[in-house]
Amino acid sequence: MSKIVLCVIAVLALAACQSEKTPTSQPPQIMQTVPDHQVLGTSGNTYFIWAAKGTNAADLQIIAKSVCSANAICIVHFWNDRNLAAKSLPMTDTQLNYEVAQYNLNKNTGLDQLLTCNAGDCK
Repeated sequence: MSKIVLCVIAVLALAACQSEKTPTSQPPQIMQTVPDHQVLGTSGNTYFIWAAKGTNAADLQIIAKSVCSANAICIVHFWNDRNLAAKSLPMTDTQLNYEVAQYNLNKNTGLDQLLTCNAGDCK
């Protein structure tokens, strides 16, 4: 075989080796599922949300963070009964008494908290 043919075979062999990609080991991406909820109304950066009964605090925080993602300052009020939930401000005493949680976000100050509520008292 001529030197040219051997060079062409060598170049093709090297090209074939380089085109094979070794699989990289990447960690699997974790998809967070946003629990069942519905935004019932808004007032500025305040959101009024129904969340399915039995939704835990971690799930409420997932909902709140998804709703507030575009806001530097945000408040989210949660109810698990659509009929007793507020849809705008001002809220009635009954709506306050049946609120189950409140989320407060202020990216300017670092405030990021979920408070659980019972009979109008959120802690």
